[in-house]
Parts: sequence; C-alpha cells; structure tokens
Amino acid sequence: MKKMFKKIFVFFSLILSIYLIFNIYNLNVFPIKYFYIITSAVILLNLIAMFNFLSKKIFQRFIGKLLYLLIIVICVLGLKYTSETISFLNESFSSLDEQIEYDIVVLKSSNYKELSSLSNKSLGYIENDSNNNKVLEKLKSKVKTNDLKFNNINEMYNDLDNKKIQSLVAPESLIDLLEEDNYSVKDNIKVIYKFKISTKENSSDKKLTTLKPVNIYISGSDSRGEISDRSRSDVNMILTLNPKTNKILLTNIPRDYYVKLHNTTGLNDKLTHAGIYGTEMSKTTLEDLFNIDISSTIKVGFQSVIKIVDLVGGIDIYSDQELTTSGSDGGATPVHIVVGNNHLTGAEALSFARERHAYTKGDRQRGENQQLVLEALINKLTKDKTMLLKYNEFLENLKTSYKTDISEEFIKNLVRYQLDDMPSWTIEKQEVDGTGSYAQTYSIPGRNLYVMIPNTDSVTKATKKINKVLDED
Repeated sequence: MKKMFKKIFVFFSLILSIYLIFNIYNLNVFPIKYFYIITSAVILLNLIAMFNFLSKKIFQRFIGKLLYLLIIVICVLGLKYTSETISFLNESFSSLDEQIEYDIVVLKSSNYKELSSLSNKSLGYIENDSNNNKVLEKLKSKVKTNDLKFNNINEMYNDLDNKKIQSLVAPESLIDLLEEDNYSVKDNIKVIYKFKISTKENSSDKKLTTLKPVNIYISGSDSRGEISDRSRSDVNMILTLNPKTNKILLTNIPRDYYVKLHNTTGLNDKLTHAGIYGTEMSKTTLEDLFNIDISSTIKVGFQSVIKIVDLVGGIDIYSDQELTTSGSDGGATPVHIVVGNNHLTGAEALSFARERHAYTKGDRQRGENQQLVLEALINKLTKDKTMLLKYNEFLENLKTSYKTDISEEFIKNLVRYQLDDMPSWTIEKQEVDGTGSYAQTYSIPGRNLYVMIPNTDSVTKATKKINKVLDED
C-alpha cells in the first residue's frame, strides 16, 4: 500500500511539473534561456525529490517529502499565475469593439413620455450615421414611426424645436454636444428612451504583431461609463516606440485642434469630436494630420487612471508651479501641488491630469500634465520590482481599464524583450501648438465653438521628430 502511495505521489508531482512546463511554453513570454533554466530546475528538483523519497533512509525520505511538497506548491502557484496570464492575454487584446448609446429625444413640453407614445409620429435621424440600419431596425421592432432624414444634429434639433418633427434619435454623445454650454437646449428637451448599439471598429490592415518601431494612438475617453462606450476623445496622444534604441516619444495633440476628420467633406472639426465617430476615426484623422502610419490604438477612461495609479502605489510628479487643482467629475479629487516632487494617488493624478484653469497655458498645460502622468506610470511599471507582488491584482484591474487592438503577439514580444534585456527606456515629450479661435464644426454646424487653429510649422516639426525616433537604429 505504501509503495502504491509513493508511486501515486511521484506521478502526481511529475504530471503537475509537466503541466507547468507546458503552460510556461504556451504562455510564450519568457526568453528561451529563462525557459530552459526553469525547465531544468523543475526536472532537477523532481529527480532530487524522487531520489530522496524512494530512499530506505528515514531522513532522506523526509527530505524527499518536503521537496515534493515544495514542488506541488510551486506548480500550483505557477499554474495559477500562468493560467491567469494566458486568460488575460487572450481576453484583453486585439479588440476595440465599441458601444454607442442612442437617445430618443422629445420636447420637454410635449406629452410623450415613453417610446410607445411615438407610434405613427415623426422621428428624425442623421442620414450619414453608419449605424442607421441597426438603429431603425431596433426601433421598428418596438414602435412604428415616420422616419425623416437630416444632415446634422443641429438641423434636426431646430425642426424638433419648431415642432416640425415630434422626436429625434441620435448618439448620446452628439446630444451632449448640442447641450454643451447651451442651457436653452438642456431646458427644452427630455430623453424618453435609451438603447445601445454594438459596433465593430475597422480592423487595421497594419496589425501590430512583431516588435518593431511603431506609432500607437492613445485615446482618453471622456465617458463616465464603460471603456467600450463611444464618446469624445478628451486625450489624444501618439506614443512612438522604438525598441532598437529603447526610446519612447509622446506627442500630445490638444483636444480642440481644428482638423479635417478623415474622409469627411465640408467643415473641419475639433479633434475631440472625432471620438464620437469611433477611435478608428480619431486614429485615421491623426494619420492624415501628421502624414504617418499609426499601427494600433489604446483607449482608456477616467477610472483607468485612478485604478492603475493606485495599483502601482501612486506616482511621483515633479511640478515647477504651486497650485491647487479644482477637481472634476469622473472620480478626481482636489489636490494641492507644491513646487518639486509630489506623490499622487489615483484620484489626485486624475485631478492633476485634467487641470487647466490654474494655468495660464490652459489646455496646453493640461496636455503636458497628461504626458507627465503617463511618463511616471511607464517608469513605475518598468523599474519597480515590487509590481510582481501585486501580479494577480494587477491583471484583474487591467482587464477593465482599457481597450486595444494591439495583438497578443506584440505584447508577448514586448514582455519577452523586457525580461531578456531589462532595458531602461528613454522618454521624450512634445506637443503641437496652435491659435485659439471660434468656428463652426462638422459635428455642430451653425454654431461657433472654441477651436485651436493648428500651427503648421509646429505640426511639421512634430512629424519630423516622430519619423526621426522611428528611423533611429
């Protein structure tokens, strides 16, 4: 019986060890030299344990039991970490699918209180919305309306206000734009029905897989909901990464930059409004602006900053100005910033990144602060070895902190490179400039909004810098 138990014990340990080695191989993030070292160590530990466990000497058998217990603990923990990492990599990359929330809007003074009350009434919708088929099909399954096409949200609202139509349907982000700084609109309308449409962002034909110099678009959503909710892009940054020189360049583009949205005609628009039409629109608009290729996109939100910064134990920011941030929605909290180094929590980092009123440079300084927060996070993640102690928690929180179409293969290659060479990354920052003005926009024509007219020399200079970093060996 004892011999049978010993065989089962040895066999169980061996199976766990083989499974662990298989998982490590399948994970494919360790450099080959580390894989060989880990495999050799596991095999050697099993051989030593077996030699002692099957010995006739009591002390050696005791040592063998301890070694097998150690092997089992190592294997169970190793399988837990590798399985969770494999699951994380499978679930967290290569997808930028978004959700668009649509609102059914009527006049506040009307008697319409629910969707069914719009039966056989007129409903306005924007003609160039690519999701019209899905939207109208969803509505027709609930109520029959007389549908009318419009060129834009402003024109459609005017007809609603003049009672030429009884209702309208539009993305909530466009309704928010219509209401922004216009209290007469806010006081005049009410939403009687909401629904979401899922949309698949266009897959890039420049899918990022191999580790090479690349541009990555970072979009900071102003959505208070889920990361997948389509909304304005409050933060617009191009991260240029060159693993040959271990250099990262962060290029910030002000949210009010007055640009031609990709494949549109007529009026230019604020860059932040591009996010209303999807992260792909924001990315391709920036490609047009700088005449560069952007391989992938990372989309984050307010809560992403709070979660990740708190997870790494806070970040250190150097400020050359003393101020107190006003705080804002989205979970930010007021914080007093001193001249010198400041250790910030997640909510404080968000408040710092969103502050503009305390600076004479306004939105330009906000862009610079956002770069400082991102730089501090990169430094913390690549240099602080204590991050390994929070591995599980880190993976769990990251799952809900971003959306990206970066491939799993690229991430594995990047992690493997970091583990193999442990390079220290040099981070540089730049920002394009412009002149404040007022103009009509593609999204809200017929109404002058604050915009920033691009400085072409500034854009040209930034493009040269991006290309220089990409081309360096």
